[in-house]
Amino acid sequence: MDTMQRRWYTLKVKPRQDDLAHRHLLNQDYEIYRPMVARARPRRQKMLIREESLFPGYMFIRLSRAEDNNWEDVIGDNWSPIRSTYGVDKFVRFGLEEYPPYIPNEKIAQLRALEAELANRVYQKDHFQPGDKVVVTEGIYHGLEAVFHCYDGEQRSIILLDFLNKITKLPVSPAILRAAA
Repeated sequence: MDTMQRRWYTLKVKPRQDDLAHRHLLNQDYEIYRPMVARARPRRQKMLIREESLFPGYMFIRLSRAEDNNWEDVIGDNWSPIRSTYGVDKFVRFGLEEYPPYIPNEKIAQLRALEAELANRVYQKDHFQPGDKVVVTEGIYHGLEAVFHCYDGEQRSIILLDFLNKITKLPVSPAILRAAA
């Protein structure tokens, strides 16, 4: 085996500091991989689409180290500044292992392929299917149960509301719907 091989390792990031850690590690010229996905999140009665980490709180870093030296030694890549980088919590380890486990290149390639496949899709925090029971959380219909009918564009959903013994189709923002218990 080569004494100096570049491998992928997993970093744990401090809560809600993925962007900060990513930016600071790139500024230090580390090779970082952070799988991203587009997600729709409710905000002020609208669904906003944002790009977020596929694995919030985690990212991958590619480093080399000499197999016969301490993992923090400056042989190969300098690992020492990583732990004190803004947003970084620690390397992911299991048990009492001296070295963090590495991720095989094939697994990273599979993640990249999955990320490319997901690039054209938007994932919603609360994804409803036709026929799902939902509850309206805001507005004049607050607290009423309905049946989810379909999405109508990016900003609207159609629900079926039983109002005075008549089923009524009602367009609402998906941001004000939640799954019924």
